[in-house]
Order: sequence, then C-alpha cells, then structure tokens
Amino acid sequence: MKRLKTGLLAVSCFSVAVALSFSAAMAAQDPPPAEAPPADVGTGKEPPPTEVTDEEKAKAAKALELAKSGKKELVDGKWQLEDGTPTYNIVKEGDAIKQVDWYTYSGWRRYHAECHVCHGPNAEGSTFAPALADSLKTMTYEKFLQVVSSGQRRDVGGTLFIMPALGDNKNVMCYIDDLYVYIKARASGDLPGGRLSPDQRAEKPKEAREYEDSCLGD
Repeated sequence: MKRLKTGLLAVSCFSVAVALSFSAAMAAQDPPPAEAPPADVGTGKEPPPTEVTDEEKAKAAKALELAKSGKKELVDGKWQLEDGTPTYNIVKEGDAIKQVDWYTYSGWRRYHAECHVCHGPNAEGSTFAPALADSLKTMTYEKFLQVVSSGQRRDVGGTLFIMPALGDNKNVMCYIDDLYVYIKARASGDLPGGRLSPDQRAEKPKEAREYEDSCLGD
C-alpha cells in the first residue's frame, strides 16, 4: 500500500504544542516537559467526532497479531502484512533489540521530532493527549491516516481531546507510514520504549529515498 500523498504545505507539527528542532529533541537524554497546545474548543474550528467501530477494532487487533506472528513480507523495501498494510520488522537477541527496519527507525525519529510534545515520549501519552501506543491497539492503518490528515475530536470520560488536521504538513505526511509502523511496534509490545541508535537500523531502501525526494520536492 502506498503512502498517502496529498497537496502538502508545511504547517504546525504533529504535536502542535511547541516548535522543537529535531537536533534539540535528540540531544536531550530526556525530552523537555510538554506544554499544552492551544484549545480550539468552542471556536468552530475543531474537527468532528471520530469513533472507532467494532469492525475496525477487530481489524487492528488482527494486524497486531499478524505482525507479532511474523506473517509479513518485504515488498519494495518495506515490510507489509498480507493485505498490504505496512508493518515493522524487529530482530532481537534475547530481550535486546539487534535491528529494526528502516521505517520503524525513521518513525521513531519523526515521532520524537513532531509528536512527542503532545503524545509523550515513546507514544505513552501525556496529561492532555492520549497514549498512541494504546490507541493503535484498536486503530487501523486507514483510520490512522484519516485521523492524522483530517483531525479528530474525542470525549474520553469527560476529557475532550482534539487532534488537529495535519494533511498539509510535509514533515508528518511524507513520513506517515514511518510513524504508523513505529507506533504500531510500540502498541504490540515488540518495541520497548527508549532510544534507537543508528547501528540498530537496517539500511535505508532506495524506494524510501526516492519517495522522500518526490514527496518533499513537490
């Protein structure tokens, strides 16, 4: 399945709370404390409510099961499930991570550059945004694309969470599959929290280079 590619214009980061450079985020041993994003509640700008259906939950659970069972294949440099959904590939020695595929590594970098200020380090959530490592246990790839590109408004136990639409943000949408497979790996438990080093990554596929040049160059 190809990545979603729309007419993209650079706008606010996935977390929308604060603008952080990637170098600053990666230089710190622990990410800086998050600041709450501006609330759009009541302004008419918030996205419509989005609910996850039972059918979507079942599909998301199956994707996790297939990824953990190893039922996936490498197609054009990207690991995917039998239905074409992108997924991760993690090689371990005991409990230690020996290698992750390129997209998972890239997703880790992109997440901590664009998303962690709201959603917390390692996709574990914060006081004003949910843990995506939990959300993707019941969210399909298609729903993930929809929510990230179009936004979402959810009421969880009386707490209103607003995810802004990021369909115009190249720094997010050009790496949407990377973000998805990283968070899915965290949701499955196959990838523990913490830093990934360059020597733990697989080589960047030429298809990833070509897509990146095409997407960012438009």
